[in-house]
Amino acid sequence: MLILDFNDSALRLFDDDQLLASSPACAVLDGEHFLLGEKALAKSRLNPRATYLKFWEQLDQQPLNRPAGSARSHADIAYYHLRDLLEAVNTRERKVLLIVPAHYGSERLALLLGIVQACSLSVTGIVESAVLAAASTPAAADREETLRYLDISLHRVIVTDINRNGHWQTGTARELWTPGLSWCIEQCIHQISQRFLQETRFDPLHEAASEQRLFDQLPGWWQTFRDHPKLTVELPAGLRQHRIEWRREQAELALDSCYQELQKVVQEASGRVLISHRLAALPGLVETLQPCGNTLVLSDTALIDCAREQQERLCSDAEAPLWVKQLPLSSASVEPCDTDADANRSDKAQLQATHLLHNSCATPLASDVRWPADKPLLHFNYVEGEYQVEALAAAIQLNGQPLAGVATLALGDTLRTPQGEVQMIRVESGH
Repeated sequence: MLILDFNDSALRLFDDDQLLASSPACAVLDGEHFLLGEKALAKSRLNPRATYLKFWEQLDQQPLNRPAGSARSHADIAYYHLRDLLEAVNTRERKVLLIVPAHYGSERLALLLGIVQACSLSVTGIVESAVLAAASTPAAADREETLRYLDISLHRVIVTDINRNGHWQTGTARELWTPGLSWCIEQCIHQISQRFLQETRFDPLHEAASEQRLFDQLPGWWQTFRDHPKLTVELPAGLRQHRIEWRREQAELALDSCYQELQKVVQEASGRVLISHRLAALPGLVETLQPCGNTLVLSDTALIDCAREQQERLCSDAEAPLWVKQLPLSSASVEPCDTDADANRSDKAQLQATHLLHNSCATPLASDVRWPADKPLLHFNYVEGEYQVEALAAAIQLNGQPLAGVATLALGDTLRTPQGEVQMIRVESGH
């Protein structure tokens, strides 16, 4: 069975074992034909008038404002995009399970089903991403709980509550003011271009080619911010190379209105807040949200793995596929409830470490951080509201004792490494 994860930041297609293909929702009209996905993104700043980014977000059959080759509507472009994704995959499997956001309405879902079927796929089930997110995480056995799932697409940031009453069920879904990943990208591009102007008098947005280079490299810079507090941004202009320093806190400032909204959403949550891997990719966001409540970052395959495990419940007759908005609690998703342990974890979360201190330099903690970046000695992860550390080299000590396997960290813990001592400290949020 295939699994198709619908999020226009990148449509992702999986089989039973692995990711087969991924393609962002971008189309650029090149003559009478479309460039699609990554190829389109690489041309999107060079020809913005021929670029289409909202065909999945505004999925309908209304005529386009201007002619676009053989496409007459957003639905036509969406069909071309999905067909292009499937053509890149070498598989004979035709049965597919769809993962869709909770804000998808029945009208848009009907169009989506028609497009998928037009691509010669047989839809055996539809499941909402939020309920999969809830089912992928453990829950206390004797306590009712409402989870909150945060996700981002190209044009939306979506907050979905998932209620628990003997099963997980999708509740209220709402959209934040922040318009989504595209807005975040534009904010960072504007900030970087302003810094270039102030420091070098070079405007990257003056020419389409330099703007495209800036756009292409931005995701990599965000990735670098996971391990480094600053980086050098370098762009060519003619025979010259222009450079500026860009710091993670500057990127956070560019996205501050989004982060403030999300902080409030986390603070108001009555239970755990699940953060999608897409949202967690924004620079410094996870560290900003951690002091606000009980947050958990999901891996990029958490929903896919859960869908595989729940396949029998999710799949039905292809002639009338189920639209699943609730999933039962299984033994795998239930953990014992210990009131004293819960209280201890709550107290600990209030005074949780946020940074590791080494040689007077504080590095933000996050999930899946390897320290130091060049030759890692330690691997940090954020699991179930707690930081964990794993030794990647010999002679590592935690609080004076040899570190073997994975250990849970607390504020004030000290790690002794060949490169010196590392202490777990807390830096209060300035937001």
